[in-house]
Amino acid sequence: MKANKQVKNSEEIVFQHKEKNPVVLFFMRNLIKIKNHIAFFPLIMSIVSMMIITLNIPSFNNSCVVLRNEPMNAFYFFCNVLLSILIVLAYINASNRKVSKKKKIFYSILFFVLVGLSLLLDYIYLHDISVESHLYNAMNQVTGDPKYFYVADSLKYTRIHIICLYVSLGMAVIEPFLQPLVHKIHIRV
Repeated sequence: MKANKQVKNSEEIVFQHKEKNPVVLFFMRNLIKIKNHIAFFPLIMSIVSMMIITLNIPSFNNSCVVLRNEPMNAFYFFCNVLLSILIVLAYINASNRKVSKKKKIFYSILFFVLVGLSLLLDYIYLHDISVESHLYNAMNQVTGDPKYFYVADSLKYTRIHIICLYVSLGMAVIEPFLQPLVHKIHIRV
C-alpha cells in the first residue's frame, strides 16, 4: 500500500506542475518511473549481454570453423547462447512483483547460477581460443592471416559479454539494497 501511495503522491506532484513546462513534465515522469522500478537496470544489462552473444553468431561460427577444437568450441557457444536467454527469463521472474517470496528466492538463485555458468563457459571458450590461436601461429608462423580476423572478433565479443555479465550481476546484487533507499527520495518540481 505504501508503494502505491508513493506512486500516487509522486504522480500528483507531476500533474500539479503540468502547466509549467511540458519538457520538465516528461523528464519528471520518466524519473518517477525509474525511481519506482530500479530493478529494470539489471534486466537491461542482461538483455544487452544476450544481444551481444546472439547478434554476433556469425563471427563465433567462423572462429569455430577456423579452430581445430571446433566441436567443443561450438558446444560452449551454443550453451552460452541458451544460458543468456535463460538469464533474462530468470531475472524477469526474480524481479516480478507478483511472484511469491519463495519463487523470487528460487529465481534469484537460479539467476546467479546461470550467470556463473555463462561466465565459466566464456572463460573456457577464451582459454581454448587462446591456446588454439597460439598453436596456430606457432605452426604457421603467420599473424596476419585473414582467418585470424574471425578469432580476434570472437575474442572481442566474448570479452564484452563477460563485462556485461559482471555489470548485470553487480546491479542485481545491489538492487535489493538500493530499492528501499530510492523509494525514500521525494521528487519535487
